[in-house]
Amino acid sequence: MTERQLVTKITKYVKDNYKNIFWYKIPDIPAASTKKPFDVVGVYKGKPFGIEFKKPKGKIEDHQIENIQLIINAGGHATIMTLSDSMVDNKEKINNFLRGL
Repeated sequence: MTERQLVTKITKYVKDNYKNIFWYKIPDIPAASTKKPFDVVGVYKGKPFGIEFKKPKGKIEDHQIENIQLIINAGGHATIMTLSDSMVDNKEKINNFLRGL
């Protein structure tokens, strides 16, 4: 499964299972003049967060690390989450992150 397919499934899971969450998947726009900071921005229980999803061999870009650090420095929460092909594992990772907010 591609990263995009996994993120789509995770997004559906979150929206179906978490009430009162703001979860916005930043669109992948290849022709955009600015690079997107990470994959998802959201707010849960009053706490802002950002998530960058990667497949195990995916490369994290310098601008993504910088933007994740900016969220953390501003009092938010952020993570780089390595995805597996197992949705059971991915759901557990998301649940652990959101419960920790």
